[in-house]
Amino acid sequence: MTTRILYNANCPICNAEICHYQRYADAQDIPFGFDDLNTVDPAAYGVTADQAARRLHVLHDGQVIAGVDLADDAAVSALGLVGVIASDFANVTGDL
Repeated sequence: MTTRILYNANCPICNAEICHYQRYADAQDIPFGFDDLNTVDPAAYGVTADQAARRLHVLHDGQVIAGVDLADDAAVSALGLVGVIASDFANVTGDL
């Protein structure tokens, strides 16, 4: 299983949230990768930098899940942390 999360480290809210999730994932030995859209090519996620800055994107086993779909996708929600990320992100952005 490969799971990577694309986020905007230049956004103080996004960065604070993702730093929290990185610490949690590290402490729990959850093998998630975190990619700052300002230092990687967001095309790997199938989006532009502008699109990536507007929504949280998760790449899980080759499938990209974005925004509300993070909370609705049963396979990804089963990962636990991704569901928490989706819920918290939606609370901040009002996306749900």
